[in-house]
Amino acid sequence: MNTNLQSTKLDNKVIFITGSSKGIGLAIAKSLKELTNSIIIISGTAPAAQYEMMGYFDRTFLDYNQVFYYPMNLKNAESINFVYNNLIEKFGKIDILINNAGIGIFKPFDDIYLDDLSNTMEVNFIAPVKLIKLALPSMIKNENGMVVNISSIAHFEKFKGSSIYAASKSALTNFSKVLREEVRSKNIKIMNVFPGATKTDIWSKESLDKYGEKMIDVNELGYVIANNIVMSYQYDLTIEDITIRPTNGDL
Repeated sequence: MNTNLQSTKLDNKVIFITGSSKGIGLAIAKSLKELTNSIIIISGTAPAAQYEMMGYFDRTFLDYNQVFYYPMNLKNAESINFVYNNLIEKFGKIDILINNAGIGIFKPFDDIYLDDLSNTMEVNFIAPVKLIKLALPSMIKNENGMVVNISSIAHFEKFKGSSIYAASKSALTNFSKVLREEVRSKNIKIMNVFPGATKTDIWSKESLDKYGEKMIDVNELGYVIANNIVMSYQYDLTIEDITIRPTNGDL
């Protein structure tokens, strides 16, 4: 896609996107690479070669000017700290943190195990908060920065079988709304994005076969989110909360 939104304000800015080896995160990364001259860091739980073999991206994308990959386990504090320290050593800062990584466990609460609850909260809420805690001091020092959280329409709506998923997304959303008020004076922007049903492998094959045609195309979603990030960063304004639904409504 061609655009006139390219901005020199993002030249050489460091953008770190969690859970970006595939799906929405990778789509955002590809669009940001098209729209900006930023340094893009993508991440996933496995080595890059494994995702390449699965066809999510190829070496050409990683060899693209200023695109880097770091494996990271969001359920492991040591892994988070190790990757963050490596990023700071190599790039000196993180200008834009995009908390995209997430897991979805969708089943009635009676069937939920305590491990399901702890794993969901660890990845969807606690890990993003840890990363914000690490990245925020340099943003405050520089009086410039942005945090983008990929939440979910489940924050607003009541979908059966999504109790712990919705709780984790709501926790991150409400945390970020308070944080936004605390850092406004430092020129740090906090954006929450609430996508509706999007065609990714977070859904079961049965759901994709049944509803896939109604879902948002992941690359189109990534492009819309990337455009909003660019606009919010380059202008003296904050795009705070974005709700993006399929045209035909929720599933």
